Amino acid sequence: MRLAELINISRTHMSRIETAECAVSLDVVFEICDVLRVSPDKIFNFRMD
Repeated sequence: MRLAELINISRTHMSRIETAECAVSLDVVFEICDVLRVSPDKIFNFRMD
C-alpha cells in the first residue's frame, strides 16, 4: 500500500480507513488529498450529477 507509506501511516490503519472500520482525521484526509493531487471537496462530494 504505497499511499499508506506516502502519508506515513500503517498499512493496517489505511485498510481500516478504506473499509470504514475507523474514523479518519482531517489531517490524514488532507495528506491523502495532497498525495492524490485532488481537493478535499472532490473527496466529499457525494452528489450524483
